[in-house]
Amino acid sequence: MSQFVSKITPEKKKLRELKFNIYIAAIQENKNLDTQPLPDDLENELKNNSVKELSSYLSIIVDKNNKHSTISDTVEGSYVRAFVVGLSESIRHILNTIEQQYHRYCLVNIKSENIYILTLVNSWISIWENNNFENRKFASDLEELNKLLKTINFKTVLIHKTCDEYAWSLDKKINELALRT
Repeated sequence: MSQFVSKITPEKKKLRELKFNIYIAAIQENKNLDTQPLPDDLENELKNNSVKELSSYLSIIVDKNNKHSTISDTVEGSYVRAFVVGLSESIRHILNTIEQQYHRYCLVNIKSENIYILTLVNSWISIWENNNFENRKFASDLEELNKLLKTINFKTVLIHKTCDEYAWSLDKKINELALRT
């Protein structure tokens, strides 16, 4: 047994310690500014339009010890932009909790029931990077996500609502968020 323990390198030990799961979902909504209040920062920006496309994201971040954090916000724009911004915020949250020298050891499982977003993360973002994110509606958000993805190790996992307690919780919370709007 001592031989096995001695074969574990400091890198492998760090990889085991720095495992995170990000469960992410988003909803899209059109808000009528005349009847529903907006956060102050969006209200000033959108006051000339009567209806604006807004989307909300919800992310549950779970570490190796099953401690979890929830991040959510509303952003202007499409459902896809909400996923991109939410994923960026989630990765940034993880990176802020660990020392910079260990960022390269961080392993993040990005879990969603949206295969489009998982394909964006796995394939499309690198294709768009080769074209300098030209003709992308939210190019700066995509560039930021791409930069963050390069600082970590990640893999994507397609989930279903009932696959585990966090996937179920994410689905429940995103449905509650949808009902409030």
